[in-house]
Amino acid sequence: MRRIFVPPVERVSVWNSTLKAKEHSRFDLESFDSWWKRNYAIISHLNKEICEQWIYKYGPDHPHSYLELDKVSWTQEMWTPEHFVQSVRSATDNRLAPEFDYEVFNRDGFNTHPTATALNLGSWDFAPIVLYTPGGFLDRYRAMQNYEYLLIEGHQRRRYLNALVAQGQQLSEQRVFVLISPDILDKYQEVI
Repeated sequence: MRRIFVPPVERVSVWNSTLKAKEHSRFDLESFDSWWKRNYAIISHLNKEICEQWIYKYGPDHPHSYLELDKVSWTQEMWTPEHFVQSVRSATDNRLAPEFDYEVFNRDGFNTHPTATALNLGSWDFAPIVLYTPGGFLDRYRAMQNYEYLLIEGHQRRRYLNALVAQGQQLSEQRVFVLISPDILDKYQEVI
């Protein structure tokens, strides 16, 4: 038997409601700078880029808003593309189709997706965010025991990086934000 992290099935956010960006109108969202100033006191221990790419962008509606932010710490690490592809999985979708993803992101050379544009130049524009889950985690369908990192934000970057690695392209190490959360330890369960 092995213990793995089991994320909550139902979306129950423990985040402060102020973390939701204000909507001035249907298409006019509060700026990140304004949001950052409003919420600085409760998230100042987190990297500003983590906050912008994850908390500001999604707010309390994010699937991983069960994480108690005041208990989360983080590191910024440099990983080889192969290590990222081999170590990180998503809680919701782990189907990867390298050839299809390469075509989708490059769009036949026209209107290339920003993820592809950045990685085609050597590194992604924003570092993905992963949660350290020693022993693995449970995704929707099965135990992911061989993966110690749960992808929090950066699903498209993961798909395109995987496509490049599958093609054998040589890329430099990439920045990755690793979240560490001691409060997830009580969400571990025994699996066979």
